[in-house]
Amino acid sequence: TEIYTLSLHDALPICEVAFNDKFSFNAGIKWLNINNESYGDDNDFHHHKGKNFQSTYNQNVSETTTNISDIDVHDKIIQIPLVVTYHVYLKHFFSLLFSGGTDMEVYTKQIIGYKHSDALNLNVLSNFETNYQSLIFNNAVLSVGLEKRWKSLIFQAKPFISPQFQAVTYKKENLYYGLHINAAYSFGS
Repeated sequence: TEIYTLSLHDALPICEVAFNDKFSFNAGIKWLNINNESYGDDNDFHHHKGKNFQSTYNQNVSETTTNISDIDVHDKIIQIPLVVTYHVYLKHFFSLLFSGGTDMEVYTKQIIGYKHSDALNLNVLSNFETNYQSLIFNNAVLSVGLEKRWKSLIFQAKPFISPQFQAVTYKKENLYYGLHINAAYSFGS
């Protein structure tokens, strides 16, 4: 069995364990901090979301709050990427990689910041946090890539596509794509 840790996959550690010459399993951790929503005021929020800011967050925003503006919504997410990879060995220590997996969501939180007026002050800055339901399996990640081994070092380039199976608040599209570039050190044979 070969084990190695990747150091440059989304800038977070990933561990890969090879079960045999052809198959390996990857797992790691990703921390996402996304600022994906900004609204000028309550009317802008209502125009885009179809609901009132105060009624949406009524447990955190008082009914006496007025002049709501500069609304920002940040999502903090922790995911565990899980991937199975099939290796096809080529000449000169190159390999083709065929991978499939998911980004398992284990923690989600929203941080909402806004300005408002209250009975005593103008332009009060307020923040609060809300937890929302994680969608543990909401996407797939599929890739075909190339790997180069040199001594104990391993380099990978894997173009990927990631279709969404379920909608999540922090992703606006149903299909994402990109390139994972990984560097690793091999502990073992």
